[in-house]
Amino acid sequence: MKTFIYAFDTRWGALVLALFGSVLGAVVSWLLSARRMPASYRIAVLGFPRTGKTTLITALFAYLFREGVRGASIVPRGDETIQRINADMEQLELGRPIGPTTDQDVFAYRAEVRVPSVLTSRRYKLEIGDFPGESTVTFTEQYGDWLHRTKYFEWAISADAFMFVLDTGSILSDQTGEYVARQKRAFRAAWQRLQEHYLEGSADLAKRPLILVFSKADFLLLPRSELRWPEVLKKIPSMVSVDEARIDHEALDLRSRFADLIEYFERESRRFAIVFASVFVDVDGERLGVPRIARYIMPRSTFWPVGRQGSTIPSARP
Repeated sequence: MKTFIYAFDTRWGALVLALFGSVLGAVVSWLLSARRMPASYRIAVLGFPRTGKTTLITALFAYLFREGVRGASIVPRGDETIQRINADMEQLELGRPIGPTTDQDVFAYRAEVRVPSVLTSRRYKLEIGDFPGESTVTFTEQYGDWLHRTKYFEWAISADAFMFVLDTGSILSDQTGEYVARQKRAFRAAWQRLQEHYLEGSADLAKRPLILVFSKADFLLLPRSELRWPEVLKKIPSMVSVDEARIDHEALDLRSRFADLIEYFERESRRFAIVFASVFVDVDGERLGVPRIARYIMPRSTFWPVGRQGSTIPSARP
């Protein structure tokens, strides 16, 4: 009897050891593969020409380079990205205008992000897409008043996060309402085209970050009478420090004019946010809106900028 019990215990012990070894081997294999095989994270920046998309992307990179993200390192990849980012950051630092993207269809800023964790570092291949900044006339001749008909949208449709960009100066100077109506129509149609695309797969578009950015929000600080002159909209402003509460107060009219689009996005997305941004407005030592964009648009599990603006992240609605 004792011999039988001993043999039984030995067999079970060997089985437990074999199972433990198998699980341990699988874990080690997963950790090694996670280290070797970086994930991809794509951000699509959408908006009509001359809305400040390239400037926002440059400010975002400048913020991430300076502040860091939860001990992570972010390294641009490829000569084009390295040269363009650093050249544009120089222009930003000097207070000069950043020229529009001139690539034919799309330019993707590429970087690798490594985030340390307890067992191993996680890696992401980050891509931020920028649409060519042609003149509005050229854009209309090619695509009409639709963003989803562009070649760039074919790249953007598989993105992990989306940023729609509006020009605050153009909104405030819009006396007829035509600019506002055009933006709302195009943004709704683009989102609906994305929804149509996601109907065929298992991914849930509603869980992907969606930001509506009012760029060039420094125009909110100008008297409305000055916005009637086209040369004012083209002038590069000086850096100004303000309390963010003032921007929020001045922005009430913009929220009201886009209320129907905002309500639509809030209903259709669980990760929707509104951000007022400007590279010429300083709030607590940071460019207005840039820290908030970083917190909303980057992967929650690994990115966590330490800036002061946007100290909370909205929870997903059920």
